[in-house]
Amino acid sequence: MVCLLYATDLAQQETRPRRVRPPVSSSQPVPVSQPDFTSPAASPSALSRDQREKRLIAAREFVVATGLPTICVRKLLDAFEEYLRKKPPKYQAQADIFMDFIEQCAGDEALSEEIATYLARNFEEQELLQLKAIAKTSAGRKIFYRFDNLPQAERLSDPDYLRLFDEQELKQFETFLRIPAFQKFSVRSAMLLGISTEIVAGKLESNRDELFRQMLDEMYRYQKEQPLPRD
Repeated sequence: MVCLLYATDLAQQETRPRRVRPPVSSSQPVPVSQPDFTSPAASPSALSRDQREKRLIAAREFVVATGLPTICVRKLLDAFEEYLRKKPPKYQAQADIFMDFIEQCAGDEALSEEIATYLARNFEEQELLQLKAIAKTSAGRKIFYRFDNLPQAERLSDPDYLRLFDEQELKQFETFLRIPAFQKFSVRSAMLLGISTEIVAGKLESNRDELFRQMLDEMYRYQKEQPLPRD
């Protein structure tokens, strides 16, 4: 559990995307104002049952279209791999068990449902449909490819971030910046990692005994396979 929390801290320290394309000379970074999106959408309790259901369905469709659980879990795994680089190789076999379990959580219904519930609580149905449409564009597919590509408010006019897109995609991105739903998502996207960490940590806790047994078995096997020391 401590390993996961430490790895999550590493994940949150560095979220700048990789430079996958050279700068687009014909376009300049777009200045972005920072509207206040700290308040949630209309409270689900104030909606009719039908409206709540439609909002949740839209959120679920958006989660499926983007693979947000997989993106978040991959971020946790990347951070854990960074943590493991500082550990002796003999711990790798046990760590593989731990990492396999975390990776399986990406396909778990509970994680998808928690993310969808969070989105339904903070976005209107129409906003979720707009985000889903964005995710299906060429630029959107890059944005929702990995966690470090997800828009965050402080990066929306960062030249390094804009290098993700070619010239046509950059025009799409500039259009997204004018859509309130996209701006709101940029403010709230970082919360998704916290939600994922909480769910994964809970699953690790509930499966602690079995994982511990597997790790002990691996440690025992590793010790048996080591050559005997010679005088």
